[in-house]
Amino acid sequence: MSTTFPHPHLTDSYPAMSHPPGHPSVIAATALLGGLRLAPVETMRILEIGCSTGHHILPIAAAFPEASITAIDLDAAAIAEAKRLADLAQITNISFVCADLTKWQAPPESFDLIIAHGVFSWVNDTAKSSLLRLCQHSLKQNGAAMISYNTQPGWALRQPLREMTLTLQQLDLAQGSADKALQWIESALDSSEDPYAHYLLETVRDTRAKGEQQLKFDDLAAVNDPCYFSQFFHWCDQAGLAYVGEADSTLSQTSLLSTAAKTQLQALAGSPLLLEQMTDFLTGRTFRCSVICRKDAARSAATIEELATLCIETLVPLPSTGNNTTDAFVHAISASEPSCLSVNDLLQKAPHLSHRDALTITMQLLQLGMIRLRSMPVIIAEEMPASLRLSALNLDHIAHDKPIVDAFHRPCVLSPSDRVFLRPCDGSIGFDHLMKGCRGSEQVEALHALLAHLHQRGLFL
Repeated sequence: MSTTFPHPHLTDSYPAMSHPPGHPSVIAATALLGGLRLAPVETMRILEIGCSTGHHILPIAAAFPEASITAIDLDAAAIAEAKRLADLAQITNISFVCADLTKWQAPPESFDLIIAHGVFSWVNDTAKSSLLRLCQHSLKQNGAAMISYNTQPGWALRQPLREMTLTLQQLDLAQGSADKALQWIESALDSSEDPYAHYLLETVRDTRAKGEQQLKFDDLAAVNDPCYFSQFFHWCDQAGLAYVGEADSTLSQTSLLSTAAKTQLQALAGSPLLLEQMTDFLTGRTFRCSVICRKDAARSAATIEELATLCIETLVPLPSTGNNTTDAFVHAISASEPSCLSVNDLLQKAPHLSHRDALTITMQLLQLGMIRLRSMPVIIAEEMPASLRLSALNLDHIAHDKPIVDAFHRPCVLSPSDRVFLRPCDGSIGFDHLMKGCRGSEQVEALHALLAHLHQRGLFL
């Protein structure tokens, strides 16, 4: 762990953002794959550490009114805004607390789930240790925590860009803007054919895509302390915690490895820790969303029956493979979209397939990062509702130029013109009324497409 920087005291809030890997249903599915059975999501006792303005946790609290949620953050202004939003949306099962992680305490075994997204790599050693101790102390015996962090060696390649951006940001050419500093670097690299310049250019563009506000709390934060997975594993072990799995399979990038690399990695199957670390090394992975539990948690391999209750959320269009068995199950998944159904439900659309075949295909798709598994289904109605109603939270996000949050807990960024059309969607108007505000056929088509897209994402209540 680095001790270079002090614990940050933030003067403005982390950008509003929801994080699908930090959803309880996704974490519960990851836990089951690791042999850990969490409490039912609907009634969980949940703690979120680093909640900021509540953009991530409030939709979860609204979706599961029988759950009991505590959310803490060091930023008093962010906590005040989170409380305002909870009051606005009449969400009463969540308590927001302004607290320092190094000083705040919770009763022993008080939480089924702890979520700490965007915290571990951005605090000093004292806070890191406090976070792990809190997990060991406050998790129930069969509870779990999801902790995200930047990883080495992938981040080592980004470190020079961080340092140069921070330096250039202080010069007149950047006028204090990280984006202008990155744009200056991008311009310097744009015409080069050098392989290193090409890699660096792609890294710059990927960094710029995060936006100025997020960069202040991520790549360019006062503390940015990436670690090797093996280090994180060791620190958890010292704290009485055990590694369970990863809540975001899209980050592994193992599908990019060559056949030779995959064959070589098979030789490490008997050393899971080394296998994970070597995979990070070969893929240049920069981020993990690790699920952990107490060492004394009761864990055993999930049965076929248990795994078949997991639900499949598609992240990309699933291609045909030419294999009849695989294509039959892929077709069943695609035919159920945009809903996210369980393996059991999908097999009703392909009854000639066995559970074992379906689960084998599911695991392959998961390893390729093409799907996400959830412990609960997400059902999207076939017909758009007669009255168009967005949640009170999303209406407030629209009014304040923040991303809205869909039924899958994915953020949805809207254009200024989209926001104008959606502001009246409080349930008092219908589709036809909204269309009357359009000017010309192009605007009608654009609004049709927008509403269809939002409906498929389960945003209309």
